[in-house]
Amino acid sequence: TAQTIPDNAIIIGFHLDVVTAFNSAGSATIAIGPATDDPDGILAATAFDNAALVAATQVGGIPANSKKLTAARSLLVTVAGAALTSTFGKMYIYIQYIEGN
Repeated sequence: TAQTIPDNAIIIGFHLDVVTAFNSAGSATIAIGPATDDPDGILAATAFDNAALVAATQVGGIPANSKKLTAARSLLVTVAGAALTSTFGKMYIYIQYIEGN
């Protein structure tokens, strides 16, 4: 279920729990970040078959481009380079943030 990150939140960490591996007939990349503010700030464009995105993988870290949100935002998952196939994979994204002023 999509959740909204509140206005002025500062993202300080994330965790990706890949349940089903992603598939593509091409060179698809996946990026994750808050829409508008930093669409690849949590995960920069990463090849779909990278070790961070294979099934049964849990990856966590600190966003490379951590910054304060300028409004309440949903996360944006961007697929580029090529389409994912019909068995496109599944992951849960967990975000840690503190509420700023």
